[in-house]
Amino acid sequence: ALDACAHVRDELQETSSACVPVRAADGPIGVLCIQGAPGEVPDEATLRRLEWIAQRVGARVSSLRESHGPAGAGRPDPLTGLPTRLALREQLRERMRSLTPFCLATLEVDGFDELMTDDDADRALRSLAEVLCCTLRPDDAIFRIDQGRFAAVLNGCDVTRATSALERARETLVLANATGEADLPLTFSAGVVESRTAGSLAQLVELADGACDRAVVEGGNRLSVAD
Repeated sequence: ALDACAHVRDELQETSSACVPVRAADGPIGVLCIQGAPGEVPDEATLRRLEWIAQRVGARVSSLRESHGPAGAGRPDPLTGLPTRLALREQLRERMRSLTPFCLATLEVDGFDELMTDDDADRALRSLAEVLCCTLRPDDAIFRIDQGRFAAVLNGCDVTRATSALERARETLVLANATGEADLPLTFSAGVVESRTAGSLAQLVELADGACDRAVVEGGNRLSVAD
């Protein structure tokens, strides 16, 4: 568009300009522009270079958007009210950038796929969410990932303190079952990893998930620490 650049609209300034739109997969995101004296048009090689830069920038933005997902934390989980995987990704990214030590835990409701009804599954998810919110510290962050899985980011602590906190949550759930306070028998398994153990966000999540899977395979109702 002729009015894409502010200086093109400036009637008091005489100038020449060559503008190339930058496009990502979902549409235009900006303009690259070369400005010069009146009548001085960039040569063909310069224009090709500008177009190449615009294409590379657009491709890079598209790639980043695809790998990172939509910006922001997204809507909370409607069942538990907890933030979701999108918010977890943002939280981990911020924690990794800040270089502040923390632990990531992946938690899974034991036998979630074997629950008889949707109501039972919903009650199990709400019960575990409530226990985690009540037993973990206020500055820890809890997320509903998918199906019967949750995640917790325990800030400013090492793996020893993190496992102690999660053990309290596990014991609280077991005690609720023993005293009849729980709506149905319910336990969870968890995998814990310390932030300094991983070299990237993806590796951190992979280690936590792997430790959780190991706890489930070993019988459930237990914690496992990533190697």
